Amino acid sequence: MFYRGNHRNNSIQNVNLTLDGGSIYFVTLNGVTTTAGNITLALSKGINEVPVTTDKPCQGVYQHRFDLPADIPAYPNPFTSTLNVSLGSDNIASATVELFNTAGVKVYSKQFNNASGTVQMDAGNFIPGIYILKLTTGQTEKVFKVVKQ
Repeated sequence: MFYRGNHRNNSIQNVNLTLDGGSIYFVTLNGVTTTAGNITLALSKGINEVPVTTDKPCQGVYQHRFDLPADIPAYPNPFTSTLNVSLGSDNIASATVELFNTAGVKVYSKQFNNASGTVQMDAGNFIPGIYILKLTTGQTEKVFKVVKQ
């Protein structure tokens, strides 16, 4: 099995699947199933689950998750004192925002419960430089590079 993504604006917009080794394929994208062996799937913003199975249970399941951000997750970038982190419009039971310096040392961590929209980090006392922002919501982790001026 082989997949190839077409890139536009640094994010995958669709995925081409070329499948070999089975007679009938069951390709599911976000709950919609098709039986094509060669297919191009148009991905939507947010999480796209793509499991692939065949008519032979012994061949197992191939599954891949594609996450297309719906908007800019952290802004402004670069930032000076306050960094805004977008959690999206849906209410999230639990979200954790962590910031790491280039040495991998955690310099900030905060958990938000039952939150949506934008949360703010007070980062005015951080040393100027490059940081790694890790946003964890449920079973999804997103990692971004941010710059403190």
